[in-house]
Amino acid sequence: MPHEMRITFYPRAKAFSGQTLKWIKAFALTALQDPRLVVEVRASCAEADLQTDRLKLVQKTLKEAGLSSHQVVINFTDRPVDTMLLLATPHTDKNMIVDAPRSKKLPRNKAQVTKW
Repeated sequence: MPHEMRITFYPRAKAFSGQTLKWIKAFALTALQDPRLVVEVRASCAEADLQTDRLKLVQKTLKEAGLSSHQVVINFTDRPVDTMLLLATPHTDKNMIVDAPRSKKLPRNKAQVTKW
C-alpha cells in the first residue's frame, strides 16, 4: 500500500465516492500496521466552510477505520482547494496534532499556512 494518497473532490462537493471511501479506509489500515505512523492530512486553507466539512468527513472515515484522533494530523497548505493529500508519516514533535476544526474559520494569513 502506498504511503501517500491524493483525494480529489468535485468542485464545491463535500462528499467523495464509495471507491474513495474504500481507499481511505485501506490507507488507514496501513498506518495502523505501524504504531509509529500518523496520517497527515494536507488540506487547502481556502474556502473555510467547505474544507471544514470535507475534513470532518475524512477524519470520521479514518477514525471508523480504527485510527485515534492522535494519529490524525491536519496541516493547512496553499494547495488547490478541491484536493487533499493523505500521508502515512512517522510521528514527530513537529507534527501538529489537531482534531477536526471546531470553528468554521481556518487559517487565513500565510504565517499559519505550511508551504509544501
